[in-house]
Amino acid sequence: MSRSAFLAAGLLLALTACRKPAPPAPASPHAIGAELATFKQVLMPLTDETLENLRRAILLHGPESVTLTSFRQTYSHGTTTVNGAKASVLIAYSDPWRAPKGIFLQPMSVLQYLRAFANDAGTDLTMLSTPKGEIFFTREQLSEVSTAASEAGAGGEDLPFVLIRGSGH
Repeated sequence: MSRSAFLAAGLLLALTACRKPAPPAPASPHAIGAELATFKQVLMPLTDETLENLRRAILLHGPESVTLTSFRQTYSHGTTTVNGAKASVLIAYSDPWRAPKGIFLQPMSVLQYLRAFANDAGTDLTMLSTPKGEIFFTREQLSEVSTAASEAGAGGEDLPFVLIRGSGH
């Protein structure tokens, strides 16, 4: 092999080694649904409006008479950047240690969480923070994600309404 061919091959090998690997392909809705089905529950941060509605319902009906239908639940939104633009995102957590310290959270089954996202007119994107990282999906993917989660055995019964406080940072 001539010296110039050897240098060219070495240069090509060096350039190939320096290239950044392509980012992984986004997970399919089916894979997202299957992953969601591995969680027994998710925790949704409640808005101050929900907490005030709950207080009002307790005053009117007494604590033992308050059910999920006694007051309106709304959930906190965050923001993220998608394709260079800010987007509103419905946030959920897999455990209280991922949620900011002191915020009030409502435990939900996976399918209950998916229904909450379906009924949340303020967002087209949701994120579940988990120990493995964040799971994002869009309203467009919701039907496929829900079907896949159901098929993978996700819990669908509404969990009783309780409040949990975030224990994280």
